Amino acid sequence: MKEKPAETVTLVRMYGQPKRSFVVNQIQIADGTWYYEEIEMPVNVWGRDAIIAAIVRAHYSEDKMESLINNHFDSDDEEAEEHAKEWKEMQDWRKKAKTWADEILNICEESNI
Repeated sequence: MKEKPAETVTLVRMYGQPKRSFVVNQIQIADGTWYYEEIEMPVNVWGRDAIIAAIVRAHYSEDKMESLINNHFDSDDEEAEEHAKEWKEMQDWRKKAKTWADEILNICEESNI
């Protein structure tokens, strides 16, 4: 049971270097609790591309991504419809990641984080 996160982006300093974490995919459940994913960035790593990659990797490991790509380009596959669905879901997640990254960067700019 999770409560709604107090902040979307947090910043801590480790040995003087910035380390940020953020939450994405916030969904309120019928019982009033929240589902969300918290992602921690490595120390001193930040920027739109890094945020997008972290969000995508939170859902799709390197092995899973390689499998999706290979299945997508396998034209003789008997499970083409299922693979097309998986491909679309991954692409939709990537689009969400880009939108969330822009929102996160805006929050950081406005809050001077």
